[in-house]
Amino acid sequence: MTTTAIRLRAVALVLVASCTTTPPPEVAPPIPLPAVTATPVPTAEALDLPCPRGSDRRAQAEAAIAELDAALGAGADPGASLTALLAIGCFPEAERHLSLDPLDDLATLRDWWERGGHRWLAHYLALETGGPAVVPPGPRPPLALEPSLEHLRCPTSEPACAPAPWRARAQETFARAADQDVQQIVASRKGGDCVSILDDWPEEDRYAAWYACVDQSTPRVPLLPATELAAPASGWLIVEGRRGHHSFCDEIRAYDLATGAAYLAQHCHSIVQPPPGKERPELTGRAGKVDVDALREATWAILFAPHLEREGVPQAVEVAIPSVLRPGFSQQRRLYRYVARAPRSSGDTTLHWRHQRNGEVVARGTLRWPEDRKSAAGEHAVERLKAADASMNDDCSPAPLVAMPAEASEHFSPERRRALRHQLAALARHRRPCR
Repeated sequence: MTTTAIRLRAVALVLVASCTTTPPPEVAPPIPLPAVTATPVPTAEALDLPCPRGSDRRAQAEAAIAELDAALGAGADPGASLTALLAIGCFPEAERHLSLDPLDDLATLRDWWERGGHRWLAHYLALETGGPAVVPPGPRPPLALEPSLEHLRCPTSEPACAPAPWRARAQETFARAADQDVQQIVASRKGGDCVSILDDWPEEDRYAAWYACVDQSTPRVPLLPATELAAPASGWLIVEGRRGHHSFCDEIRAYDLATGAAYLAQHCHSIVQPPPGKERPELTGRAGKVDVDALREATWAILFAPHLEREGVPQAVEVAIPSVLRPGFSQQRRLYRYVARAPRSSGDTTLHWRHQRNGEVVARGTLRWPEDRKSAAGEHAVERLKAADASMNDDCSPAPLVAMPAEASEHFSPERRRALRHQLAALARHRRPCR
């Protein structure tokens, strides 16, 4: 073979090699993804709900709710009572969560309905379609005043007529006490949250247990009546009792709501013997004045506290239902809400107060001092009285001491009471009038 032939053959081989395509490496076939199937909405029978969609009772309940809502919204007499609505049978455990007696009054029922009562009843029908759980609001209590205090009832045109800052401070105190209650409940619960308790319940009762747990964990506050108490601006507030523990004083304090004039007589002792030179005179007194607004707020809180013993949820609360639960009420079980509030201290004392107008005692009651661990409303009254006392100065006294009825006292000996009243009389005689 000639040299030229060899060269031509090599070129041909190169051309063939360059035009040949190398096959791609083999790729493993894709792993098939699992088929996605939608989770069917459980049937009402599976959920143990008494009024499934399409049933006559559900249609009756929906119509009754709509009728009641329209009547209350229009301010008309709803006709059918809430009791009749619940009797339809679509609202399991509803009567266990609601006292119907306070809702007999039309205005109270309308207020409760607007604050979430409507939403709470409707949620029972929405559980079948995945709606949230709802904790109902509490009905507001009526303001049942003695005839001697009727002049302090807010007018219907302005049912919350007390100064807004007073009401805001009261609500802050109530919320703080409610949070403390919930913290105690949560601290006593295994795991803390409401899902962690479910292992202790059979499956058919878990939703009811979870709902009861959520209900327990929802803060309750003293519910202000629909018609509230107005700011007191006249008369005197008289407070008697012992303040202090190891070092204490038996006291009588008198405050004039019109001017802020304040008189204090006290007889002080100490369980511990003071060192030489530090002895304190037993019988002392002051005559001066306190901030008028602080005094009136304290008196408002004191007069209002006995009417704020009913605690409840102010607005309906919606809570998403955990995916591990299916709503059901088969066993009708219920957990009860219990708050173990802090016990009273041995240093707590009882103060006796009375409100005096035109020479007559128009209201009287007691306060726990220095704090009320059993009542948020009582605690707020104590806080406001402390604020009024802290504002006292001895520059002058703008009004003479009121004449106080000579009544027996269970908290002072006759001798101690007589000494304190004599001290008050001496302060009144030597008071410095304000110019």
